[in-house]
Amino acid sequence: MLFFRKLFKLPGPKELGVSAHDALELREFSPDTEGYCWEDYHVDVKKKYPIRYFFAETLADFIRYKIWFKIARPISDLKYWLVSHCVPSRRYHMLDLRQPCNNKNNYDCYRYGFVNTSDQMLYAMFNLLDQFVKHEMESFYCPSEEEIIKSPELQSQRDLYFEILAIHRWWFEEKLESMKIEDDFLSEWSNARKDIEKRKNGEAEKLFNQLQKIKEDRDAKLEEIISRLMKIRKSLWT
Repeated sequence: MLFFRKLFKLPGPKELGVSAHDALELREFSPDTEGYCWEDYHVDVKKKYPIRYFFAETLADFIRYKIWFKIARPISDLKYWLVSHCVPSRRYHMLDLRQPCNNKNNYDCYRYGFVNTSDQMLYAMFNLLDQFVKHEMESFYCPSEEEIIKSPELQSQRDLYFEILAIHRWWFEEKLESMKIEDDFLSEWSNARKDIEKRKNGEAEKLFNQLQKIKEDRDAKLEEIISRLMKIRKSLWT
């Protein structure tokens, strides 16, 4: 415990004269090292200061791991469980798949109920991106053009910043615009196929082919955007 370590303070590696500083390697994690390690320090300090070592290390560790943790850990776990389930902003294990319904025609709007797995995957990815843009982007570093002139290597960071915004804008704005165009063509084609003259002169078929091209282009763009999102996903942290 901290109380015992302060009361029975042991000299650090530097004060003990075994190192130029108080930072050493652990042989447990660096088995090939041949230098003085924390394991050596504990052996030496235990020999030189057996009573202080007992209270500062042995007894302190016993109280911490055998007594205190058994009492405090369940309480801490319960508190964490309650916060994770009852505080909306801390429900990291629960992802809201709902899609905005504030566009005029409610394109790609999803409130609740069954939705195909393929759409669930899309909604999950882009809602996570949306959370990042809304809550993390403010502290995401974006070098200015002046900084890039001085340090050209920062260009990739600036490109990343605008790439995140571009992907976000496509899903929540540009995609909806393309869906409106597709919907307009669908209505026009639907009306044309009911018109005998337009069916005869091939206008209905032409509109159908245009409609299919619009769908194919939007699907291709979606695949491109997904690929771009996957390429930057490891950079979505602050």
